[in-house]
Amino acid sequence: MKSLDHILIFGMGLMGGSLSLAIKKKYPDVKVTGIVRSEKSKIEIIESRIADEAILESDFLLKANWGDYDFIIFATPVQTVVNYIPKLKNFKDLYITDLGSTKKSIIDEVNLQFNENHNYISSHPMCGSEFSGPSAAKHDLYENKLCIVTRAEKSSIEASDFVRNFWDKIGSWTMEMDASEHDEILSYLSHLPHIVSTILVETAIQNK
Repeated sequence: MKSLDHILIFGMGLMGGSLSLAIKKKYPDVKVTGIVRSEKSKIEIIESRIADEAILESDFLLKANWGDYDFIIFATPVQTVVNYIPKLKNFKDLYITDLGSTKKSIIDEVNLQFNENHNYISSHPMCGSEFSGPSAAKHDLYENKLCIVTRAEKSSIEASDFVRNFWDKIGSWTMEMDASEHDEILSYLSHLPHIVSTILVETAIQNK
């Protein structure tokens, strides 16, 4: 199994910041670099020791040495992930995941850009908080949570094992699901509160 020395987390809000804290707890010898968009976030992350290093996105893109990292994690909105995938198509040996809440557009882009065997595995940790930003980061956000992993057409078995083992170490339990199935099920689940509230209202009216 691939060893870990340096992890890059692209996006250091609640999800990225919490994952960084979890990594620092579970992998104490691994260096974590966070990519942020504002100087304020950069200062906050360093002062709070959420990551070992914070770099502004604009500065990182001037050199973008993706190959310097063992594992890249995108903790950004889905469209941002999709936009960055073409920049990574020449790094098929690099282990990459994302925390996107929908999968089809991400996997479609991976399938388009990576036409040889590669190590991109998409992830969706089923957790969150009503709070946001790096100040809301919690080291145990991912513990005892489900993380759905999704392979692309040419994702390697080794990458799938690596990503699932990573989440196991963080404290999550994993299951594999294809992109379309993931989005269909999650779409249904997202509508459950509305469905339940509608049923309750109709029941209350009928019982008047």
